[in-house]
Amino acid sequence: MLYFFFPIILLFFFLYYKLYSIEKEIKKKKLVIRLPNHLGDTLMTYPMLLALEKSDIDFICIGKPWVKDLFSGKKFNIIATDNIKYCQLYKILIKIKSKYCLLCTNYLSTIIPCLFTGSYLIGNNYLCSSYIKYNNNLHQVENYWRLGEKFIDKKIDLKNIDEKIPFSNESILKANPILSIINNDFIVICPYANNLHKKQNKEWPHWKKFCQTFKKYKIILLVAKDDFIRAKKNYKDCLLFSENLVTTAYIMTKAKYVLTNDSGAMHLASFFGANVIGIFGPTDIVKTRPWYGKYLIGKDNDFIKCNELINYIK
Repeated sequence: MLYFFFPIILLFFFLYYKLYSIEKEIKKKKLVIRLPNHLGDTLMTYPMLLALEKSDIDFICIGKPWVKDLFSGKKFNIIATDNIKYCQLYKILIKIKSKYCLLCTNYLSTIIPCLFTGSYLIGNNYLCSSYIKYNNNLHQVENYWRLGEKFIDKKIDLKNIDEKIPFSNESILKANPILSIINNDFIVICPYANNLHKKQNKEWPHWKKFCQTFKKYKIILLVAKDDFIRAKKNYKDCLLFSENLVTTAYIMTKAKYVLTNDSGAMHLASFFGANVIGIFGPTDIVKTRPWYGKYLIGKDNDFIKCNELINYIK
């Protein structure tokens, strides 16, 4: 009977040794991180990136052009390009010569070129060398953390990471003239959310009424450049600005409150340390609530009323 189990025990120890040696080797090599395509998701990778930095992992991020602006206050190694699909991504990976890729996206346009390089892939897809099942009961920050957990020092706990993204001097200098124009106590509103959630609109339907009713503080609108024209038409009596991401975030930190939909703007305010209140309706609070900050939701996963928000702020 013992002879029957002996090869199985040997196989078990061999596999354990191989997995342990791979994990040990990974920590010594340069790690490539393919960041998400959307602002909110990219911001939610920040605790993981910070933990990797604290763990002395040599990593390089590949992301959209605005990622460099977003993390301009950090010394992260970033390759920023608009074209990070198929051939372009393959060329980048071959140039870097990294054997290990951490994938924060599940697109085939990311996975296929990584497979062709022979890289060791870590991600939420079955095709990855290290498949980590996505957990729907966790916040997106926690799911990204799980992707990087093999590389993070075991002494570092996600619960203890509360450092916000730092500002570059350039972004502060750009924001100061705008703050001098405002020159008063103010709140920021970000009334737009371009992405739908399961075909449902994430925008709070009472923004206009709120702007007409709320008088305690000056109301400042901060919007993306694509939303500037419609914001000018819809909110004629409010001060309106459209700046780069980090300048926008710095203005947010000087506001009494930042009021947003479940959107990239909400996560921008959250991770840069503004006093944010996310206004939720049909979206998934468990996955996307502000990691740092507050949120409000009405009964039966519906939006709150205008007077409820005003009473909350007062």
